[in-house]
Amino acid sequence: MSDLEQDLQIEAFLNGDLSEEEQVLLIKQMAQNSVLAERIAIHRIQRLMKAQMLDDYIEEKLAEWQQQNENPQTSNKFTPKGWKNKPFLFATGALLFFFILFAILKTIPPAPPTVPPSSPQPPPTDVESPSPANTPPSNEKPIAEQPKKSTIPQSDAPSNIQRLALVDQFAIKNAQPGGTYLLEQRNTEAQSLFSDALKAQINQDNQSAIGLYEQLKKIKDNTLIFHINYNLGQLYFAEKKYQKAIECFSMVSENKNYDYQNEAQWMLAISYLANNQIDVCKNTLQEIISNSWHLYNEEQQASKLLFLLNGK
Repeated sequence: MSDLEQDLQIEAFLNGDLSEEEQVLLIKQMAQNSVLAERIAIHRIQRLMKAQMLDDYIEEKLAEWQQQNENPQTSNKFTPKGWKNKPFLFATGALLFFFILFAILKTIPPAPPTVPPSSPQPPPTDVESPSPANTPPSNEKPIAEQPKKSTIPQSDAPSNIQRLALVDQFAIKNAQPGGTYLLEQRNTEAQSLFSDALKAQINQDNQSAIGLYEQLKKIKDNTLIFHINYNLGQLYFAEKKYQKAIECFSMVSENKNYDYQNEAQWMLAISYLANNQIDVCKNTLQEIISNSWHLYNEEQQASKLLFLLNGK
């Protein structure tokens, strides 16, 4: 591709004229080609410089106009038409203002076409924060250390309304619980409790299901532990207890042989986003993108979400 063709493609990207597939492909190329990324950055800087020049021009003209009005020339003679005629000056200034405003708007690239419409939603509430004095001692094992946050500035993070709209758009809807083939098996105490918890979850009795799954986690040598944590992650996410959902999905996503490992890793990224942990969410999406066989790479969902988060 020649330099001219590449410049035209970059301008089309900044103007939002590329198709969704072309945008995702160009973003991947930017991550792999530092020269292309630098070229796109130069185009953005040039646009900003043009806008700044227009701002300076407006300020200069306004200063001239204010100076002329602060020191008007007093004369008893008839004022001829032209720049000394106030109606003419106001009309010309208005036309100049709208022309410059139109030029500035032309330099601002439109928002990406795939951004969903924002709808006001309440901020996430992760309840259950008892005081240290009333907190019973916990027998659970310490949670694995979370991935380190990236150095992306927090100022680029989306607003709460935009973030929750993305959570609603990309979260798995009506997810299948893990271990449904065990619904009617009651050979052991663990299987009986698991069957009851599954039925409560299917009937959308979330609180009862959570209580039974948490009771199951205390049974030693439990072979159902991955099903339990995956289902608990779904329930805590539905109850907007995102930190607990992160703990459950993290445990399951580390097991590459689990049937729902892809879904668990995807919902882990969405839980980070819902919990306003944007940088860790981006890191998890990068891990999904690096796995070409991942379920959520088939329709490039991870790339789409990462693009929207970086484009805010």
